[in-house]
Amino acid sequence: MTKNISVTDQDGRMIGTTYPKRAAGLVKNGRAIYLDDCTIRLSGKRELSDIELFITEGKHMNYLYFNARDWAEKQPETSNQGNGWSQNGFFQGMQGMFQGGHQSTVEKSYINDFDGNLVETIMLGDWDEPCVEVVSKVMGLNAGEQYTFVFWLNGGENDRRDETCKLQISFDTNPAIDNNYKLNRGYIKPLLHKEGWELYAIPFQVPAEMQTIVNTRMSFIAGNAPMAVKAAGNPELYQDWKDEPDQFAALRPQRHNLVFEDGWPSIHMYGGDKYSTEALRKKKGIELTPSQRQALQDVAGNVQQMAQEFAAKSKQVAKELAQSTRQMAEHYKEKFDNRESANAQDGITPEPTGTVEPEDPIQPEQPITPMNEEGGNEGAQASETAWNGGEAGTGDSQ
Repeated sequence: MTKNISVTDQDGRMIGTTYPKRAAGLVKNGRAIYLDDCTIRLSGKRELSDIELFITEGKHMNYLYFNARDWAEKQPETSNQGNGWSQNGFFQGMQGMFQGGHQSTVEKSYINDFDGNLVETIMLGDWDEPCVEVVSKVMGLNAGEQYTFVFWLNGGENDRRDETCKLQISFDTNPAIDNNYKLNRGYIKPLLHKEGWELYAIPFQVPAEMQTIVNTRMSFIAGNAPMAVKAAGNPELYQDWKDEPDQFAALRPQRHNLVFEDGWPSIHMYGGDKYSTEALRKKKGIELTPSQRQALQDVAGNVQQMAQEFAAKSKQVAKELAQSTRQMAEHYKEKFDNRESANAQDGITPEPTGTVEPEDPIQPEQPITPMNEEGGNEGAQASETAWNGGEAGTGDSQ
């Protein structure tokens, strides 16, 4: 399948190409319209996440799920008899784990899954081993049908960028033609990141042959970097999961690997001084652990909630205060009106308001009493008479 559908933005500018199935999915979800048979124009709707888009476009897919019990290490072939497929379902030359006379770097082990339960995992490869391969049992798949292989993957990259990490799908109808899928360096984008694991859903089509059933096998191949594979469920199970990509992915030469305690070399290990989590946090001024960041987020959330509650309560208090003020004003107005009414009934005239009497009013000066013809002062004489208790005397003494 080739990307032969042209894609334009809302303004008609060419922005790339896509697969016909992807184009059909975009149109079905209302995110694009067909301009012609080979061109779609995107709308302005919300961009769906990778897993939402995959689920929407693949509602009726035939899913195949990884099961560690159905896989084993591929040993050097010792026989060329037959068509390469043995009766036990494994490819000819396959033996059980840790068999075949060599030190195996393939291991099956139970580890804790995301929910805390145990899940069986295959871990294969090493930092200096060029090629290790595990293969599945033979599967009889319907000719001409499409399938999707779903699994979780961890590791498979090194700091030299010379690793091999791929999935291979082969069909017995044409052993010379294999489907190869590179699982490193972002060649194929995972649907989801979770605790260092990446969720993959690899679609493929079984060749349409004369027979109705085609024998099919799958292989994981690792070189120069350990990798691990574990079972995954239907992608719909993870639709509500939060994507958790590495925050320092752009600064690291390799992705998360289970062989390290926190996924990458510690600061005291080779390369750890450059791209360990501790070193990168210091470089970017980030000293917080994930639990500390979560605690800060919780505190910020609590503060925001408290602020919202305080604002709501303040609004209610202001409302109640305004109402109380109005009630008090109405009460005092009613009391004043009642007093005025009672005074009117008693004939009491209220004192005028708004006029302030001076505390020490200034009295006008007394007029000056005029002198009599004889030069006396009648006013003075009158005052003296009043002082002596009788009329003014003649001057004779008693």
